[in-house]
Formats: sequence, structure tokens, C-alpha cells
Amino acid sequence: MRKGAYWGIRTNIADYGLPDAMNCPFDETIKLAAVATRLKALDATLQEKIINWGYAVCDAALRKHVDGTLPAAVAFPCKNSPKNEERQSYPHRWSNSSPNGTVRSVKL
Repeated sequence: MRKGAYWGIRTNIADYGLPDAMNCPFDETIKLAAVATRLKALDATLQEKIINWGYAVCDAALRKHVDGTLPAAVAFPCKNSPKNEERQSYPHRWSNSSPNGTVRSVKL
């Protein structure tokens, strides 16, 4: 049997029910979904937010529907945002510490 997962930019990450999913409240991520697609380059900060959001929702979808034994994501692909010690809700500060010293999350 094949396994797969679908996720979209309008997905509510909370719907996956994963206790360790990245903290990305729907009221904030839906704003990213409203960004117009066009051939013009996006502002670098906005582009990083969209990339990091895609990474977080992909992680949740794969761990929920494809392989529940996959480890939770420990770093976003775009790490140039400010890093902070305490994990708080998006888009504010997220923890940057993990047991192995890698970045767990960054500000979208």
C-alpha cells in the first residue's frame, strides 16, 4: 500500500493533532496564504516566512499521515530571523535550543 499526504498553504497545522508540531497559528499562516503569486520577486523576509511555513506544515503532514516515527523537525530552512530562548506563539519568538544544539525553530 502506498502512503501519502496532502498539505496546502491554507492548511491549519493544528488539524494534524501533533503535540510537537511547529507553533504556527492559523490566523497568522492564513495571512501568508493571501500573498499574491506573481513573477515579481517577494520581499526576502516574506519569502522566508512562506518557506518556513511550508516546511512546518510539510513536517506535520508527513509525520501524521506517512510515518509517525519520523522525528520532529529541528530546524527551519531559513535561519536568518532573530533567535530567542523561549518558545512563544508565532510570529513572535520561538525556541532555538534543542538537546543536540540545533535550531528547533525560528521566527517566521
